[in-house]
Amino acid sequence: MKQRDYIILLDPSLQNNKGEPSDNLGDQIIYDSIKTILEELFSGKEIIRISTHVDFTKKEKNIIKGSRFIFVGGTNILTSDIRNFPRLTPIKKKGFYLFPGIKNLILLGTGWTSYQSRMDWATKFYYKRILSNHILHSVRDIYSLNQLNKSGFENIIHTSCPSAWHLDTSFINRYDPSFKKILFTLTSYYPDETADNLLLETILNAAVEETCFFPQSKSDTEYLMTLPIFKKNISKFTLLNHDLAEFYNLVSSKKINYIGNRLHSGIKCLTLNQPSMILSVDNRASEIGKSINLNVVARGNLSLLQKWICNEYIPPSINLPFDNIEKWKTQFVKK
Repeated sequence: MKQRDYIILLDPSLQNNKGEPSDNLGDQIIYDSIKTILEELFSGKEIIRISTHVDFTKKEKNIIKGSRFIFVGGTNILTSDIRNFPRLTPIKKKGFYLFPGIKNLILLGTGWTSYQSRMDWATKFYYKRILSNHILHSVRDIYSLNQLNKSGFENIIHTSCPSAWHLDTSFINRYDPSFKKILFTLTSYYPDETADNLLLETILNAAVEETCFFPQSKSDTEYLMTLPIFKKNISKFTLLNHDLAEFYNLVSSKKINYIGNRLHSGIKCLTLNQPSMILSVDNRASEIGKSINLNVVARGNLSLLQKWICNEYIPPSINLPFDNIEKWKTQFVKK
């Protein structure tokens, strides 16, 4: 392998460096978009994927050092407290932030792990060591942009998440009562029995012919099965497998309305002009929603969901930062 003939992608959609996928298929949805972007920018170059879920060994560090560019993309990997929340790799060694072992990393549509205060000194030092200082970095929401700017990082622009770059900004995201299917998702790692029972009740009251559930993570199905409304109406639900191909086939071949707590399932549906409402359970959906007018409402705001289903609420048009997306992409054209 010749030096600088290949591109590195630090990839959350890989659970490890044996090629096993992440349990969260939302990571794979993001990866599919990132793969398209990088292949367009670096036609003919090999793209080597390295997992962000395991520590970098000496082998991975040597591969990274020999690469032309190193990207990490589309994930909530940024933090204000690197010592307690090591997000790039789960490093446990004392003082790792002083000698991270990588440098010139480029952000591609990354975001903040949660709502946090300003970076502490160790985190700022760490990012100064690993992030490129001569390339524009791309973040996926305004909140993440502001967090980095407040800590002295100026070569940052907002592009939204790569999975959203091909959204149709002319699409009117109106619930379509003529569609016979509702596809919904839940988030098992943020359970709320009261809110999610009310969500299921609202979906059932929409009285469509088929109500399908997609488990973006395997544990989502286990969580669904604990909900009283599901138990009482089990025959009214169709459960998909934890399989991205099955999900892609459904949303690309059938007319559906999407309602759910899973951000990237909703974004994928919207890229196919399927009416979609995303119910936020954390900062990720909320901040992308605010940044580009994505149809995101708080999980507990079922009144707005009901208005959307009744066509009493039509979300504003998507507003993508196209100029910033092009600015980020074109900086690699002559390199």
